[in-house]
Amino acid sequence: MDLCAVVQRDHEDIDNALSALLNPATPPAELPGLLDVLRLALAVHTVAEGRVLDDLWALETRPSNALRPMIAQIRSEHARHHEMAEALSDVEPSNVTWYARVLRLRVDLLEHARRHVYMRGALDRHLDRPQQRALVAKYMTERLRVLGSTAPIITARQQLLPAAS
Repeated sequence: MDLCAVVQRDHEDIDNALSALLNPATPPAELPGLLDVLRLALAVHTVAEGRVLDDLWALETRPSNALRPMIAQIRSEHARHHEMAEALSDVEPSNVTWYARVLRLRVDLLEHARRHVYMRGALDRHLDRPQQRALVAKYMTERLRVLGSTAPIITARQQLLPAAS
């Protein structure tokens, strides 16, 4: 399994949370809890992928010109996704503004996930299989580390602070 496939599973989990938030059959009383699930999933994904991107950037053979803009774009998108999810807390769940914001976040996340297909080719050209396996192991370890922390959403926010400024 490659890094993009592992990351894609997280994207699918996040999309499932967004789908539940958009589903008209979801009782309005469940929306705040689902929002917490979404924010946790985003935090775990963002921190894990961010740390893998840090390792990728620090390799002796610096990322190729094809990877550098992708890494910058991923970091920017992660910060935007967190901002969009946080903005949902400012709106009463189940009103028109709520659903519009959730839909905007979902569309943005789907576009983000689609771009990982392009990253797979760049990773294949830049890294050998042992390096790619090491990144997958790092990603999975970081996911568990964030899930095991006492404040995964705060951890993600702290990691994104430099990207948000």
